[in-house]
Amino acid sequence: MFPVDFAYAHARSLDEALDLLEEAHAAGQEAKLIAGGQSLLPMMKLRLAAPEEAWELGIEDAFADGISLIEWPERLGALLRAARKRRGLSRKQAAVAAGTTPGQLRRYERGEESVPASVCAQLAECYGDDLTAHVPLRMPVQISAGAVAVGSERRTVGFGTQDVIAGYVDIVHRLRDSEPGGPLALRSSDIFALAGALGADTTVGIQPITNFAINGVGTAYRFTPDGMTFTQPVTLTFTYTDAMTAGSAPQALEIATQDANGYWLKAASVVRDFNAKTVSTTIPHFSDWSAIEGVQLRPPSATISVTKAQNLTVATCQDDILLSDPVQKYDCAPDLTPAVSTWAVDGAPNGTTGTGVVKATGSNVGTYTAPAAVPNPKTVTVSVDTDSSQYGRLTLLSNITITNTGYAGSIDIPAGDAAGTMSAQHVEVAWTAAVPNPLAEVGGVLYYGTAGNWAATVSGNNGSCDSQAVTEDLAIANDGNPASVLEVYGGKYRFSISTKQKLVVFTCAGQPAATYIEQNIFVDGCVTDQQTLAGAPTYSDPNLLAQSGFQVATGSPANGCRPTTTASWKFTPN
Repeated sequence: MFPVDFAYAHARSLDEALDLLEEAHAAGQEAKLIAGGQSLLPMMKLRLAAPEEAWELGIEDAFADGISLIEWPERLGALLRAARKRRGLSRKQAAVAAGTTPGQLRRYERGEESVPASVCAQLAECYGDDLTAHVPLRMPVQISAGAVAVGSERRTVGFGTQDVIAGYVDIVHRLRDSEPGGPLALRSSDIFALAGALGADTTVGIQPITNFAINGVGTAYRFTPDGMTFTQPVTLTFTYTDAMTAGSAPQALEIATQDANGYWLKAASVVRDFNAKTVSTTIPHFSDWSAIEGVQLRPPSATISVTKAQNLTVATCQDDILLSDPVQKYDCAPDLTPAVSTWAVDGAPNGTTGTGVVKATGSNVGTYTAPAAVPNPKTVTVSVDTDSSQYGRLTLLSNITITNTGYAGSIDIPAGDAAGTMSAQHVEVAWTAAVPNPLAEVGGVLYYGTAGNWAATVSGNNGSCDSQAVTEDLAIANDGNPASVLEVYGGKYRFSISTKQKLVVFTCAGQPAATYIEQNIFVDGCVTDQQTLAGAPTYSDPNLLAQSGFQVATGSPANGCRPTTTASWKFTPN
């Protein structure tokens, strides 16, 4: 039998069949119903000159939707063999990818056995587009003003790319008798046909941007084209690190986007994977997106000096205005806080004198006060327990580093020391905390005099020579550290000032006289016991070390316990 050319239409309802018959009659064409609605079409003795011609007959649709009886399958097996060769794959490699054996694949390629659908699908995945790239499409996509058509199927659509795609997908659903809205696997030929019909590619961009999201963490990203929407939801996933959840918790990670009006909107739902450290949501469009912390202890970290205070605030992100879009406006503010309970420092409720103390100073605010001396380690963890319906019970942490850059101030000694050769002496000094602190075990903090100078007017040879204005820098000890030191303990302290030697040339009886000048000042009350510091100056406020008219010793270290004059000073944290 050699059939003449004919057209075939698949009616999906009685009404559609009647319409098709009526259209054929009006056109003067002969139409015939296939009894019982069978989909069996004879394709015998069509004299295929090449395997490619089988595609022109719709054999792929027959494989998917009907029963196919092929008299000479070896002619089709050549397609598999040629595709494998183009990919440069051995039969063994292709067989492993298809879940079969090399011998079985040889029989498929020779046409000795039919290819199961599952194996065919895996071979197509393995060979990529090679199976169909050289085959002309039987039903090319046609796009005109306001319409898209595939064969006899036509849809009225808008002028945008998204509208065209939506119309095309709807047609494919109909041609495949699949449920609209359900999963749809587009073949490579579908994608190539659509791309060719549209005449242009859509470039998708991902650009890191400065994160201005409320409670935003990590890097925000701009996805372009801006405003591009999807017929099927797209999943957006952020990977987070421990540093990104500082001040918060992984359980409170959310995702937000910024709309055209500048409002940040929080995704209605997210999926958190604590093992993979990811947070994901489905997004309906492209725009700016960021991971955010739904609840946060602000600041998540800070650096303060000893005795200084740091306010800590719990801020929770809550929905402000619900929208029909799967995102919603949100705000993160102290007045939206969950229930706040125990404040602690390094796990100790309310803290300790050694690590600093913290206390609630409001319904959502705590105030941490650093200790008088830098603790060891110098970074402490302030925590607060929260409880909310959204996240349950969480412990939020803020890491606070305690430093003491030191003190700065001046010392004044009136004229007339034991030698009687100096006018009023003035010392400027900056004290810097020693790292590590060698006095930590005895409860003290050591500061070095790292900058400053001593100034006075000096008379040579006990007044028998002229006077010279002398300024000397602070000395360096043999161990390389500054020779001037300040030791601060609980309520008491002591210090010493040592200058470098300076060669000064006086004029004595008309003759030059070179003399080395240096000065040492000892302020400790002749302390011999570091535990009690008897006789040392005292303080009530560690932010102010000051005395007036306190007895001090000058000259050589041997004079340390023999006060020679009085001095006044004032040191404050710098």
